Amino acid sequence: MKRPVYVALGVFFMVLGGVGAVLPVMPTVPFLLVAAACFARGHPPWEARMLAHPLYGPHILAWRRHGAIPLRAKQLATVMMCGSALFSGLLLQGWVRWVPTVIAVVVLPWIWSRPHGARVSAVAVTHLLYLHGFRSSPKSFKAQLLAQRAEELKQGGQDLTWWCPQLPPSPEEAVKLLREGLAGWKVEPERIGIVGSSLGGFYAGVLAEQLGCRAVLINPAVQPARDLARYIGEQASYHDPEERFFFREEFIEQFRTLAVPALSERERYMAIVAKGDEVLDWREMAQWCEGTQLKLLEGGDHALSDFETAHLRDVLAFLGLKTAP
Repeated sequence: MKRPVYVALGVFFMVLGGVGAVLPVMPTVPFLLVAAACFARGHPPWEARMLAHPLYGPHILAWRRHGAIPLRAKQLATVMMCGSALFSGLLLQGWVRWVPTVIAVVVLPWIWSRPHGARVSAVAVTHLLYLHGFRSSPKSFKAQLLAQRAEELKQGGQDLTWWCPQLPPSPEEAVKLLREGLAGWKVEPERIGIVGSSLGGFYAGVLAEQLGCRAVLINPAVQPARDLARYIGEQASYHDPEERFFFREEFIEQFRTLAVPALSERERYMAIVAKGDEVLDWREMAQWCEGTQLKLLEGGDHALSDFETAHLRDVLAFLGLKTAP
């Protein structure tokens, strides 16, 4: 089938989904699932926009990965279909009054037969990726600590691949580098774990949404396009002041394009947010991470200086790894 045909079908099912959003008797998400599949073959940028939609994107991703329908969507569909059946039975005449009831009887049992969301695997990750923050590097203390623990686990017989790359300042180049590296691992998503701090937490969310893997977000940057705008120009690395780079204005728009408005399948995420963060707004981070396995700290700081003593065991346990070598 040619690409224009897929595009036409995608538009057709998008329209049906729009009608379903207004009329309770018609479903919305199933039509959008088909539309996204058509756009994937006919016009991938439109598919990407659907996946990034804050309301419907998570539903599409949950269905693709797990055949799941979120609990809230099930409840809403039940209320709307039952309400439509009652309304039709009271106000309409003839055989048409029973159509919404028949649809509800057929569709609702199937909807409730689907899982609510992701089944988070309890198996240990075999591939661990750490993503550092802005102006940081693999020399950061959390990166070094995790690298050391990964090596200890490997020496103790754990099957574990460790990767902590130096991220380029361009968001597009950074995500391209990470996608290529992750593609080379050739393992199931449940075997991949991503830990990201600050801007690395932003990237961890972007990648985990695309892969469907587990991720740990440490004081994640929620709005890097806004927060990093004041850093446009020449910058120096924290760990090597002699190493300099240019943070360019076009990177801001790249951050906007990559942004994840809302996390899906939040049981796949662990988040550590410090109210004492001196760089980022803890309220904004906590709101973005609501529904995840969230550790909201009364104090702390942006770097999470007590990471080794207070949080490392929890991170390793979430990823299914041994908490001690």
